[in-house]
Order: sequence, then structure tokens, then C-alpha cells
Amino acid sequence: MLIGETITPLPAEQTKEPSIAPSQPTAEQPLQESTPVTIPDILPVEESTEPSVPYNVNGILGNLIYDGKSVIVRDDIDADTLEKSPGWVPDSSLPGNSGMSIIFGHRNRKHLKLIEPIQVGDIISFRFVSDNRLVSYEVTDVQIFEKTSDWMLPVTDEDVLVLVTCYPFEYTGNAPGKFQVIARLSKNLSG
Repeated sequence: MLIGETITPLPAEQTKEPSIAPSQPTAEQPLQESTPVTIPDILPVEESTEPSVPYNVNGILGNLIYDGKSVIVRDDIDADTLEKSPGWVPDSSLPGNSGMSIIFGHRNRKHLKLIEPIQVGDIISFRFVSDNRLVSYEVTDVQIFEKTSDWMLPVTDEDVLVLVTCYPFEYTGNAPGKFQVIARLSKNLSG
């Protein structure tokens, strides 16, 4: 029988075991009307395994906050998104969740210029626009890659935020390197 299949129950007289002696003749019972019954779906409904991404209608995920300044972060890293603001890498963890959360952005004033003076020990925060939740990170490493071809994401099992932009900050044209900040989720500072 298939889930959701409609069946018709037997009348009560036909569901009992017959107790007929071999020498007694039987009379056929008249058919009775019955009401169809639908078997309820008893298998669990598969929920989407895709985590819901908290963002507003403009694709804004939240604000990156450092040293009293903030910049909007959108929920993608395609060319259109990065034209407007830094973007969160959708294949990475959301800020505040376990794993590595990655944000890419340009080095100009509308993007990640605000992290140019950052140092180990500084605090970076991220505030979601959907629920105003604030998560904070402590900077554990600042890395400069002179050539983009040398750049790589860190390998870690910690809950971290990684910010990546071009380097040097003061450069005309396409900058040849990468500036990367690695910050560990601070359980004591997240709200």
C-alpha cells in the first residue's frame, strides 16, 4: 500500500474470522456502503537542509563594526554585490556560527578600508540586520600576502571570521597582494 493511497474498509461482518462448519451452507452477505479512508502520511516530512540566511530585501546581511566605524555586508560575493559593499561568502558559516565565516571586500573607503589599522587583540563585531544580534571576534592574526597568487585561507578548526581585501591599501590600479584578518569568535563578547 502506498502512503496517501485511499482504501475502502471492509464491513465489520467481513473482518471477523469465519467459523463455518464444513457441513453448513453459507449465504453471501449483502454489500454495505462504506466510506473511503485516507491513510495519513506517517513518514516524516523532509525539512530543507539549507540554513535560512537572515537578510533584508536588499540582500544586506549585516554590519561589520571596527573601531567605531561600520560597513554594510551583503549576502553574496558576485561582481554586482561587491560593486556595492563587502560580501559574505555563502559557502562559509554565518558570523557567530561554528566554523569559518569569510567576508571579501575591496580596499576602498566604502568597503574594508576601515580595517587597515587593525592589530592582533583588537575586537571586530558583526551585527545582523534581521534580528539585531551582535557577535564579536578577537583578532588573532593579520596577514599580508605581497602577491595574490600566494594568498590562501587559513586552515583551522576554530570558529573564526576571516576578512580579505586587496593590498596595499594605498595603490593605484589593481593591487598585487591580499590583506587578511583572522579573528576568533569571542564567546564572552557575543550578545
